[in-house]
Amino acid sequence: MSLSGALLNAISGLSAAKRGTELTASNISNANTKGYGKKSAILMARLGSGGVDVLGVKRFQDAGLLSDRRLASAGLENSDAKQLFLKKILGILAILSSLPSGYFVSNLLSIV
Repeated sequence: MSLSGALLNAISGLSAAKRGTELTASNISNANTKGYGKKSAILMARLGSGGVDVLGVKRFQDAGLLSDRRLASAGLENSDAKQLFLKKILGILAILSSLPSGYFVSNLLSIV
């Protein structure tokens, strides 16, 4: 093996180790974050020339926990939508209650 080939192998190994270290740091810093899934690098040896390639990142997650989180989030959005709707209805009723009592009847008769 030539010196340049050995250096290229070393550089590819260091790059893969760097990516693995970044993922480990991310896993440690997010260990207590709800819904965070551990990540690890997918490595593959280079055939022929030597060295290693990072093919991608695999995320490990708990399917049950993810499902529960999605259901809770959907329930919260539903409650927020209902609350907004009721606030709008209360605003409309407040406006209507400030109008004179015969206002709608007289306007309805003028239309008909």
